[in-house]
Amino acid sequence: MVTPSNRSDSKNSLAGLIILLVDDSADNRLLISYHLKKHGATVDFAENGVEAQKSALSGSYDIVLMDIQMPVLDGYKATEQLRNQGYTVPIIALTAHTVDEVKQKCITAGYTDVISKPFDVQKFLTKIVSLVEAKKI
Repeated sequence: MVTPSNRSDSKNSLAGLIILLVDDSADNRLLISYHLKKHGATVDFAENGVEAQKSALSGSYDIVLMDIQMPVLDGYKATEQLRNQGYTVPIIALTAHTVDEVKQKCITAGYTDVISKPFDVQKFLTKIVSLVEAKKI
């Protein structure tokens, strides 16, 4: 769930990025992808950790945005298994949890960063750009 924010100075701040969005909630996928696409990103979807792994390993993504609580295979296990297979693309945890223990569990599992829902759109976009740029260095 996203909270409103000021419009970005550059509508295309995500131009050229290919993003894998993983969330079991169709509403969340729709809302988050709206903002990503509005700012120039190409977005692919997965609904659970198993689909996320298949897509991540077969696609060429700049970043993965993954919920932590999903059916079939949760985000923690999916991320940990991807990292164990050498997957180096940044993975951001999307979670409604704000507890430090949950954030630490995400980092331990291999997530690059954690963003709590609901989030400010501009801060969210800025975080994506900064992580992708850091990966390129």
